[in-house]
Amino acid sequence: MLSTSFMILTRNILNWTTVTIGINFFGPYLNLAIWQFWPFAQAFLLNFLTSILAILLFRKTKERQQNRQQIVTSVKICPSSSPRR
Repeated sequence: MLSTSFMILTRNILNWTTVTIGINFFGPYLNLAIWQFWPFAQAFLLNFLTSILAILLFRKTKERQQNRQQIVTSVKICPSSSPRR
């Protein structure tokens, strides 16, 4: 029990040190690359988010249509009594 927690702790420390070393060494180049390609990244992100939004809205409308169809079929299956005059 103690050995596994110690292994997990050392693994986490090693991961964080590699991440910080990578950020410190490659951070400026990464920053330069991000700012250089930011318009393309912005367009990609906008396109991606709008497509996700469209998919979610389409799913919602599809669910509503299915619910309406179920209501219509239930009305057809169980018709009410004949209309009174």
